[in-house]
Amino acid sequence: ATPIAIELLRPEAMHDFAITKNHSVILDFPLRTMIKKGPGWRDETRSRIGILPRRAGPDAKVQWFETSNNVCLHVVNAFESDHKVILVAAELEDFVKGIAYLYRWEINLKTGEVAEGLVDDEAMEFPRINDQFTGVSNRYAYVPMVADKPTFLFDRLRKYDFGDHSGQSRVVVNKNLATDCFGSEPVFVPRPGDDRREDDGYVLNLIHNRQENCAFLDVLAAENLEQLARVEIPTRIPVGFHCAFLPA
Repeated sequence: ATPIAIELLRPEAMHDFAITKNHSVILDFPLRTMIKKGPGWRDETRSRIGILPRRAGPDAKVQWFETSNNVCLHVVNAFESDHKVILVAAELEDFVKGIAYLYRWEINLKTGEVAEGLVDDEAMEFPRINDQFTGVSNRYAYVPMVADKPTFLFDRLRKYDFGDHSGQSRVVVNKNLATDCFGSEPVFVPRPGDDRREDDGYVLNLIHNRQENCAFLDVLAAENLEQLARVEIPTRIPVGFHCAFLPA
């Protein structure tokens, strides 16, 4: 592949980006660093989203769209709808406390207009979907909700239904964890087989029990987040961030 030079507004920590069927979605947001957590972790300069054809040649140009002063670490998904790109992500409010909110951008590739706004006003981070729907329209997201604690602790797991992505969403399930138990990034594992529903599978949630100083893995039904199994972990695993599932 031929490299394409993309000029950004400033040096920044671009932690994530998105793809659709035909485009790469570049988040040129003013996150200065992933390390400096005090004042100055972001600046108040412009934010913009870039759309670049995925199969572009070396002379391809990024189409830029100005947005509000957004900062984002983690994308939920992006997809195309007619001449628009729809992006849903965790819009970061407080890097120190790990507080973000589900946020939606609707980017009109013809007119250059961007419609944006909150999907929900409850603090969250580390959202995940069924990865088989990356880059295409999806309905569901599995989202850890921020606890009323100092930093990056999640005491609930929520399943959202975005419906037809018209801007409305609803909470399908809000699952509370036990006292002093905090989850990590959930992972969706599809049930084997073809022609499965989007939420036909399992959600894995690695839990740290702070009181007992131990860990376990919850295996949940993705449809309703009911517990199907619990796997005791024979060693301490502290609260972490990203998770992944690799089939044996």
